[in-house]
Amino acid sequence: TVSAHLLEAVQAELEAPAGDLEVEFHSLGRATGEAIAVDLLPHALALLAVLQPLDAPCEELELASGAQRCELRFRHGGRRVRLDLRADPAGVKHLAFAVGGQRFTRRQEGSGASYRVFLEDERGRRHALEDPFVTRARRFLALCAGRGDWTAARAEACANHAAMVALLHETPRRRRALAEELPCRA
Repeated sequence: TVSAHLLEAVQAELEAPAGDLEVEFHSLGRATGEAIAVDLLPHALALLAVLQPLDAPCEELELASGAQRCELRFRHGGRRVRLDLRADPAGVKHLAFAVGGQRFTRRQEGSGASYRVFLEDERGRRHALEDPFVTRARRFLALCAGRGDWTAARAEACANHAAMVALLHETPRRRRALAEELPCRA
């Protein structure tokens, strides 16, 4: 997901990269309750995957959900993780994360040619972000031109994505009544 791009942009500046992770991801989606996690959890886990391999199961999983929110808390690889996931069609989009207490909020301004995206830290400093699609296009064009070798990076990304899927499948789920089943199943 493009969320990983956000953390990659400030990874070198993290004061406590091994610290706990908190993610606030509020969307304009229509999902409710636990279904919010189906929509937003991969984006939050993509941030975690930038910090550490997703090769261990989650421990001490706690889940609290309501009509427009789903909060998860768990331990993964020695790190405490808290995910505040919300969906509200009438709400405000919001994406922020904190690693080891160091907080960053995604901001955007302008439109069209003046559109910019950046991360703002708790001191108000802005960290400019290149659009993730531009980054990937630039890397792809460089690869086509014979510059650079992303074989190892691609293999690592594929392994991490496979681990994310495995982690999701291994996470204990509570039993649901038939009426609560999600319409989309793998």
